[in-house]
Amino acid sequence: MPSILDLTQNSQVPTETQDPMAALNSLVGQIMNSADPKQTFNQVVSNIDGGQNALNLIQQYGNGDPKAAFMNYAAQQGKSAMAQQIMQTMGLQK
Repeated sequence: MPSILDLTQNSQVPTETQDPMAALNSLVGQIMNSADPKQTFNQVVSNIDGGQNALNLIQQYGNGDPKAAFMNYAAQQGKSAMAQQIMQTMGLQK
C-alpha cells in the first residue's frame, strides 16, 4: 500500500533518507509551490490508496475540517477521551 511519503520522489533528498516529517514537509512544499496547488493536491490524493475515501470522511464528519472530523468520528466510536489525548500530545488542541 503506497503511503503519502512515497509521493516525494521529486524532492531533493531521496525519500528513504528522510525522516517522515521532512518527507511530509517536502510534499506540502511541492503542493503549495506548484502552479496549481489544488490540482496538485488532488493528484496526490488520487495516487494514495484510500485518499479519496479519507477526503470523503473528512467532509462527512467534519464538513471539510480534518480536526473536527477526527474528533467527531472518535466521539461516534466512543473514543473521545483518546482522541482528545492524541490531539493534545500532537499540540493540536489545548
